[in-house]
Amino acid sequence: MRYRSNLLPFRAVIAGCARNSARDLPFVLRNIERIAGVFKQSRVVICENDSVDGTLDILNQWSAKTNLKCHILSEPLRLRSRVLRIAWARNRILECIRLHALDSYDYLVMMDMDEVNKRISLRGFLTSFNYPFDWDVMCANQLDYYYDFFALRTDKYDINPWGPAERHRWTDGTDLSLWFEPGVSGGKRIPVNSDPIPVLSCFGGLGIYRMSSIEGVTYKPERVLNEDGSQFTHPDTGIDEYDCEHASFHKQMRDRHGAKIYINPRMINNANRYHRFLDLIFRFFHLRITKNDRKQ
Repeated sequence: MRYRSNLLPFRAVIAGCARNSARDLPFVLRNIERIAGVFKQSRVVICENDSVDGTLDILNQWSAKTNLKCHILSEPLRLRSRVLRIAWARNRILECIRLHALDSYDYLVMMDMDEVNKRISLRGFLTSFNYPFDWDVMCANQLDYYYDFFALRTDKYDINPWGPAERHRWTDGTDLSLWFEPGVSGGKRIPVNSDPIPVLSCFGGLGIYRMSSIEGVTYKPERVLNEDGSQFTHPDTGIDEYDCEHASFHKQMRDRHGAKIYINPRMINNANRYHRFLDLIFRFFHLRITKNDRKQ
């Protein structure tokens, strides 16, 4: 069934994790209201932790004045690993959903609460509900280039790209040919006119989940190990490394529910400046390595 109107006949929980997001929150919260407006009924669940920039104040002020029904969760959390912090916050969101019987809703829209969602194509978002096939997860794409390689897994490349054995591949920059067969992407970009792309895992800062397909599933990031099986620790920070929380979450969805996961090329949000900066670094070192190879 195709939906062309601005009102989808579904109920949705719109959720996200926020930490030191004050700069971008007003834009993201506006987009939450826009997305909520296309559903028959909606609830908002946001989990904040350890912000020092006024993020919690902004969330509380917004929840007091918005017409949306909100659950703002906030607890101190002193985990050094960013992945573990985000996984904890996402699990708190799932606990809140189940505690308040919101798992009876049709969809969960999980969003990052930073710059990546300052702009969202609502028309692109709605296309996810127009495709003539069943799906369990639809995730976002970006116009300039696809950035979320940490969450991306495909049949061709089902490996953590940041693992100790794989980091050397990043001398090739951010070419999607590592994950996809030729014709799927345009180098660093996924063309907006493309059909949805089946993957094992993805995110891109914004994902739509069929609620029934996350039953019994939690975020359990896996440890990153060295070749000898010991814990891999980042050489610069000394922090134990973990794989992306989305990768294990989506694997559970596939194992438990046979979930079908897609990137929707038309569902466009912003690319994050942090990831643009990383890409510039990768390209710089790639050029240096290439020049050195030519000299030898």
